[in-house]
Amino acid sequence: MTKTIKGIDKDTWTEFKTIANKNKMNLSTCFKLMVKEHKNVNERVWRDILSTKPILSEKDAENMLEHITRTRNEKGFRE
Repeated sequence: MTKTIKGIDKDTWTEFKTIANKNKMNLSTCFKLMVKEHKNVNERVWRDILSTKPILSEKDAENMLEHITRTRNEKGFRE
């Protein structure tokens, strides 16, 4: 089965073929590995973000929210 990917410029296509060739794999295998790696990187990034210790404590966050709300009300911004 043949699939078409639209919108890929010549330089990108050449680079993709070069990557596959350097790693001694066909284009479909290279594409599958690239998609899998992209997925793993995204999952790893979000796992790192969500497991990081918060910058603000709950108390600090509440104080900041109160201050912002008060400032917005004083300056006439809508909520």
